[in-house]
Amino acid sequence: MAQKVVRFITAHAEDLIEQGRKDFGSLADADTTMKPYFDVVAEQAGMAYSIIQDGHLVLSAGVYRVWDGVGEAWLLPSHRLLKKPAAAVRTVSRFLDDIAEQNNFVRVQATTHRQFDRGRRFLEWLGFEREGVLRNYGPDGSDHIIYARIKDG
Repeated sequence: MAQKVVRFITAHAEDLIEQGRKDFGSLADADTTMKPYFDVVAEQAGMAYSIIQDGHLVLSAGVYRVWDGVGEAWLLPSHRLLKKPAAAVRTVSRFLDDIAEQNNFVRVQATTHRQFDRGRRFLEWLGFEREGVLRNYGPDGSDHIIYARIKDG
């Protein structure tokens, strides 16, 4: 399997959101509200990447700077991630570590839909710790769970 890491561009998000509607249903609809966010992230060099495996876009991921020391992690997957997840997931873990280090983030946080078990397990595998429930957080009024990775020291 050939894996290539490329700089994230907004077109990647648009493609993955469209794929997500087919693959993940209504969970992907929330991603459409994040378009301005992806435009900003795309302009910040070194803050977001995309993974291409065997010539196909598998995912985009990155961190959006909230303010000094704090970033918000995000990930847009395609169904292809579920077929060969190991290498891509290890790469995302390295993304997060590198971005946090290069930007002096002491906190990187992420949210996932409360009912999205795969999202919760993924964040926990990446070393995020659950902090609580964000009630009525989603654009559809759904509850989300917030997780964080805190740098010690």
